Amino acid sequence: MFGVRTSLRVGTAATKSGMQRAQLSTAAAPASGGSSLSQRMGSFFAGMGVASAACGYAVQAELAESNVRFDKTLRTLEARVVALERK
Repeated sequence: MFGVRTSLRVGTAATKSGMQRAQLSTAAAPASGGSSLSQRMGSFFAGMGVASAACGYAVQAELAESNVRFDKTLRTLEARVVALERK
């Protein structure tokens, strides 16, 4: 029926190219069981948890950086106001 070329060399004259042809089975594959719905849902929610933790960390880091910039700008403005009041 359908053949798959393998890398095994055959020394017979039966094959023109010297490659052995393996036959594919048309029989149904045995049931492996696979993952149940609860396992898939558990994996999905675990992935969501990891993603939300990473997102939360990124937001926290951005907020901390923004606070530092804001504080620096606020101190600069306060210094300018103090300098204007002294004039």
